[in-house]
Amino acid sequence: MFIIAVTGLIGSGKDEVANYLVKRYGFTLLDHSEIMGKILKELGKPQTREEKRRLRLERGNFFTAEIVNQKIKKEKLERVIVGSLRRPEEFEVLKREFPQALLVVVEARNRVRFERLQGRKRDAPNSWEAFLAADRLEEKGYHFKKTFSYA
Repeated sequence: MFIIAVTGLIGSGKDEVANYLVKRYGFTLLDHSEIMGKILKELGKPQTREEKRRLRLERGNFFTAEIVNQKIKKEKLERVIVGSLRRPEEFEVLKREFPQALLVVVEARNRVRFERLQGRKRDAPNSWEAFLAADRLEEKGYHFKKTFSYA
């Protein structure tokens, strides 16, 4: 069994890396953000970053990791990319069940990330200052430094 979890700041290119590995090497993608989006859709709520934060508050910081683990076991998946991993607890839950799991941190310069976000319909900050403020807020909420330390 080969499991690679992908993490990084918003706009860093996590999805690009995950999708490349899926297309090039035939991995199955299990994405935390997609899992939350599906749940929000079923609840009739918008699939925004704010709603995803609320969902984590309601269900716990690692509920998506438990869903990922269950799916890997139930479907007997052998080659898995775990996308949009954010919180350290998500990787800790994955690693407890699958000790062989690896974590890859995708990085990009702040200016590159800002420009990428400007091209999106969602999550686009209206200024450089708003982008930096959102980054600080995300670090406070997600503890990326601890998550990245597992790589």
